Amino acid sequence: MNTVEIRLPHNELSMQMGAMRVWLDAQGYESSGFSCNDAEDGVQIRLIFKAASEARAFAERFGGQATEVEGLVVRRGRRVPSGMIG
Repeated sequence: MNTVEIRLPHNELSMQMGAMRVWLDAQGYESSGFSCNDAEDGVQIRLIFKAASEARAFAERFGGQATEVEGLVVRRGRRVPSGMIG
């Protein structure tokens, strides 16, 4: 799983989301997950990409932080190492 986290000020959310969509379409990239959490100091956006290279390119373009997590699977709503039984 390759995630990108970006924090944006509230007043930039709409404009940046539009720019992200245009950029993703132009690159031919598609995220496999998206979440958005509101906080007092801004909005945290998290996208998940299947390819690490896509996550890194997106993070570089939009000032986010890309994280590559391997060996995790989702079981009963939580992430655990793939070798665990749960």
